[in-house]
Amino acid sequence: MKHVVRRTLALLSVGVLTLSACSSDSSTAPPTTTTMTQQEALAVASGILTEVSRALSTTTGGLDVAPARGSASVMPTQSFNSPCAAGGKISGSLTYTDNVNDAGTGSFTASMTIAPQGCMISNGTKLIAVGGQWTFDISMNLNQAALVNMTIRGRGTLTWDGGNCSIDYTMNLTGDGHGSVTGTFCGATLNSTV
Repeated sequence: MKHVVRRTLALLSVGVLTLSACSSDSSTAPPTTTTMTQQEALAVASGILTEVSRALSTTTGGLDVAPARGSASVMPTQSFNSPCAAGGKISGSLTYTDNVNDAGTGSFTASMTIAPQGCMISNGTKLIAVGGQWTFDISMNLNQAALVNMTIRGRGTLTWDGGNCSIDYTMNLTGDGHGSVTGTFCGATLNSTV
């Protein structure tokens, strides 16, 4: 299951980069309470997801994979609390339900909460201390270990000294990597195909 979580985090990171490419022009986006540019906010979001991936990969007693298939063989909740690479810390939890059979067919659902606390992340020009809380709800269907479809909903707040912004978006993807992104990300309205 560790590979499913890492693949999902990779998709979330790709989604953040996709949001950057398909977000609306800042002149037409709703006003935000941020001193950060759209590109800086997205760089920070990508950095936070990298820290989460690092934290999950170093968690003692982390997600285990049964040798015969890609299914979890441990409790369905994994908590993490880890120092960030440049300072501060990040914590959260991942709760999942794995209904994938030995042939690799079935469904996988998860909810992940991320809470950075003064986690030092680059905004593209300097390190800033990031806080806030995000929740991701993930559901995917597999057929013989191949992705059929996946939905990821991300929501929450991103905070830093001097600013904050809200996040609420949904990504729907098919097995061939196509799909849509809708919602808002730090004031930008999202409505795009990927």
